[in-house]
Amino acid sequence: MDKLNELIEQIDKYMNEFEFKYLKVEAEKNAMAIKQSQFGNNEFKPIQSCDHLKQAYPSKKSGYYWIKDKCMKDPLRMFCNFNLPKTSSYSYVGYTE
Repeated sequence: MDKLNELIEQIDKYMNEFEFKYLKVEAEKNAMAIKQSQFGNNEFKPIQSCDHLKQAYPSKKSGYYWIKDKCMKDPLRMFCNFNLPKTSSYSYVGYTE
């Protein structure tokens, strides 16, 4: 009977460890998804280009995003049109509040 109880305790221990690791991985995945979804959505997390945005996040839809290229001093709000054959096409629309 002692061996059986010992085995049950070991199984419980392994199950708890597995569940903890699984929940930790899921939490990290969710945190990364939330963090990634914010890129380009505000001026504090601009994306480098519309092309970069579409390659990194293929599910993103055409719309206004904050872009900051290496040579730009400040990010600009630009329209990324992903419906055109050339993914990287965008046009400057100026700053709107």
